[in-house]
Amino acid sequence: MEIQNDERFRELFIFYESKCSHEVKILVDSVKNGKASSMFSILLKNLDVASTTDSTLTEKLLHSLRFAYFLSFCLHYNSGIPMIEIISNWIDCSDREKTINSVNSMSTLVDFLSEKKIDISVLANYNAKNELIEYALDENKKSTGVLKRILIKKQNNQNELFPNNPSDKFPNKNKSQLPENKLSVSDWVIIFYYLDETGIKDGNKINRMEKFIKDNNILSPSDSLTTKGNFKKEYHEIENRINGKNNKKPLPPERIENILPFLKNNSKARKAAENDKEHLIDEIEENKRNTY
Repeated sequence: MEIQNDERFRELFIFYESKCSHEVKILVDSVKNGKASSMFSILLKNLDVASTTDSTLTEKLLHSLRFAYFLSFCLHYNSGIPMIEIISNWIDCSDREKTINSVNSMSTLVDFLSEKKIDISVLANYNAKNELIEYALDENKKSTGVLKRILIKKQNNQNELFPNNPSDKFPNKNKSQLPENKLSVSDWVIIFYYLDETGIKDGNKINRMEKFIKDNNILSPSDSLTTKGNFKKEYHEIENRINGKNNKKPLPPERIENILPFLKNNSKARKAAENDKEHLIDEIEENKRNTY
């Protein structure tokens, strides 16, 4: 029954795309241009108006189909982040009851995206970027903290399900042994950075990187094995941000916090990571004090 319903929705959406291509372009462009929240409010208002007036059945169905198509596109575009933005707006701008419902919706959405094999670290990086922007603007939105806590809880649950994380010896893992929520290349770089800095450096670094990529089946967003050139580029970026080199923005401490479970089998690497995390926290606090 569920498969049949999915197929019917696809057929409806294909019909809508063919018959209302101009509308579809407006909806799609609003999402791609970062205006999903505004479009959601407009569509929701129109849907409410249509349901409480003497609109024809065809008009009501069209409003419903337009709304469903928009939500579906938000869920599938850019790892579902447009949908997260919509819910975040409700958390930040709604009354108490709507805020509580929106928090529950956010948790459900993260669960849904995780089940669809969306890389949770993509959402964590998105949220970390928002935190930096809010810090720069002297703001602190409720939705950012909510999403951060949901993602941490989700990641902790997944780490309990998949305890065999990378060790100091870079164990060989095939794709079937990896957690379903694959880490991003950038997260793997942080793990490599601490394992390599505190380990025995056999051969040159680029060869160690290449071995680490293959052993841990590190995939790019396109699901192909990332290249050693891309990994090296990310490595230099992470190294600069951890150590405050070349005027790079400090790495958010939570980025290190999130990968600590993957270093639990290497006490030396974990200790180095924890020290850097505390240093970055102190650096951020110092910058705050100097701002005022």
